[in-house]
Amino acid sequence: SQKDFLGIIRKNNEPGVNKLIYTITAGSRILTGEFTGGTSEIKGFVNLVSELNGVQGLSEIHVLVKDNTNRTISDTNIPLKTTD
Repeated sequence: SQKDFLGIIRKNNEPGVNKLIYTITAGSRILTGEFTGGTSEIKGFVNLVSELNGVQGLSEIHVLVKDNTNRTISDTNIPLKTTD
């Protein structure tokens, strides 16, 4: 839901891959950022509560994740649960 954290984790990265770059599209709002790590694991969390504060009526978000070589790791829509 919009009241959660989104975790982005990638294990067993190729040599030279040390960064994940994300773009989250949530209605008209676009969130971008990056997480760094090493070949064994790169992980981070996006605070959707803060980032989507004030955005109403979202049923899904689009998440695009690329690595530092500009290769697409994930390009997906994630449905959001509606909370009371």
